[in-house]
Amino acid sequence: MNRNTIGLAIFPIVIVLAVALGISCVGPNPADAPFGSTVIFIEEPLDFEIPLDSQILITAAAVVLDPEGFPINDIKVDWRLTFANQNDLVADTDGDGIADSHKLQFVDPDACEEVGLDCEEVDSSLYPGFGALKDSPLRLLTDNRGVTRVLILAFGDFPVDPASLTVSINTAAETVEFSVTN
Repeated sequence: MNRNTIGLAIFPIVIVLAVALGISCVGPNPADAPFGSTVIFIEEPLDFEIPLDSQILITAAAVVLDPEGFPINDIKVDWRLTFANQNDLVADTDGDGIADSHKLQFVDPDACEEVGLDCEEVDSSLYPGFGALKDSPLRLLTDNRGVTRVLILAFGDFPVDPASLTVSINTAAETVEFSVTN
């Protein structure tokens, strides 16, 4: 066989192997929880009252436990919140009479930490600047204690009864309902 023909035949194989090796070196994907794992709220939103034209920040947290009951770190956890989906623009936050925000909104604490801030101590008007406001569903990872935490920003424009918050892993889910009244 001609050397050029062998080179032309081997070249695509070398390129495919190099790309495959490069992709595999990007890093591991977050893991799903092992079969039989559970997720449990350790801090859940309760019914609360919020004055008109105001905002409140609520914390929710859950822990992921393996089948033996031990916390698991770096596990994918999905959070779902009613009135926080992409198309649920129901609150008027700038006073122009047009709904421009969700009634309830996820705030990703990891986004705040990436810019060196604590979401609970920062004015909520800064959240959009560093991408802290997130739509539902929101996927986060458990920390080194098996805990995943999310913040919920609520606007006091009109009541929501009931709202629901669901935390789920690939093998289990837990839901809690709460009310937001004026």
